[in-house]
Amino acid sequence: MSHLFAAACSCSIAALILAGAAAGPLTPPPGPVASTGKTLTEVEPRIAINDASTPGDADSLFRITAPGSYYLTGNINATAGRMGIQIASDHVTLDLNGFTIRGDTDALAGIRSESPGARGLMIRNGVIADFPGDGIDLDAFGLVEACVIEDIHAIGNGAIGIAVGQGAIVRDCVAEDNGGDGVRASFSAIVEGCMSRNNGGLGFVLDLGSSIGGCVATSNSGGGIFVAGRGSITGCVARSNGNAGIEAFSSRVANCVSTFNGGPGFSVSLATLVTGCESFANQTHGFAVGSDCRVIDSVGNSNGTTITDGSGVLVTGSDVRIEGNTLNDNDFGVRVTSAGNLIIRNSCAGNGTAFNIAANNRYGAIVDISAAGAASVNGPSAAGVLTTTDPWANFTH
Repeated sequence: MSHLFAAACSCSIAALILAGAAAGPLTPPPGPVASTGKTLTEVEPRIAINDASTPGDADSLFRITAPGSYYLTGNINATAGRMGIQIASDHVTLDLNGFTIRGDTDALAGIRSESPGARGLMIRNGVIADFPGDGIDLDAFGLVEACVIEDIHAIGNGAIGIAVGQGAIVRDCVAEDNGGDGVRASFSAIVEGCMSRNNGGLGFVLDLGSSIGGCVATSNSGGGIFVAGRGSITGCVARSNGNAGIEAFSSRVANCVSTFNGGPGFSVSLATLVTGCESFANQTHGFAVGSDCRVIDSVGNSNGTTITDGSGVLVTGSDVRIEGNTLNDNDFGVRVTSAGNLIIRNSCAGNGTAFNIAANNRYGAIVDISAAGAASVNGPSAAGVLTTTDPWANFTH
């Protein structure tokens, strides 16, 4: 036993010696010892919002006066007569870092730029709540340009939730329970992926040349979505707003849904194109159409819930083309009260009156195929029952 124990000890000692040799020398290199870690600036190169780096003034809790990347380190609360953060510089990125900027009853706006002509501002990732003024005001008289707002929740502010100037981008934001409009943007703005709900004004208001896509406006006291002209509305939903669900001038409206609104589902005029849209159960009309517009391949069902002459499509202007639409269960399917319009390839079913068209319009044959009695079909072919070969015909069925 003693020989075996001695042999085991010898093996263990040899293993330790070999392990030590593999680990390298234990003697430190000559010269002073230098740190291999990173400095705080290297770890977090941004600037924290605090009294030392961004001191406020008479009307702001904190004030940014130089370009750079800034961030919050905690929630902040603005007091009476002051805004939360004032931006007084170009080229500022402000990351709320998931925190909340909150105002009391006598505070001003949450975040504001008071530098007309400021450019390159970006605000992201946090909550701005309970300010008597705007949640975010980067409009500065329409002169703040090309700012970006993303991942912001503006809630319970007394005026506008998010207001931006020309050339702005607003994406993935929520504006709710604000006293004014949810989101308001100046010229040539892009708004995408946003929700605006329960605001005292409109859900979204965009000025000339702007685009809104993939957004939802619901339960706003005013209308849902408004684009002033030469813009586009794509893939949006407007529901249960106090006035028109979607309103546009000289614009393109595509693949949108508007339901249960207090006014028309869509109110369009001045050369607006509406295509692939659905309007359902709005209190007045499905599509209220002014001059020079085109409404094609859309659906207007069950509109006129609070009036006796609600129409799937109501045309009050001239030089309008109404084509290829399905208009069911309204008081009127297609109603045209003015002259000089073209009505082709539409179908109406279940309306109080299918077609009501004033004199001096042009329309394809209106064919009534609503009578019962067509034979059933079970097989690869059957005779047609449309009673017309006119490719421009309108149908009541």
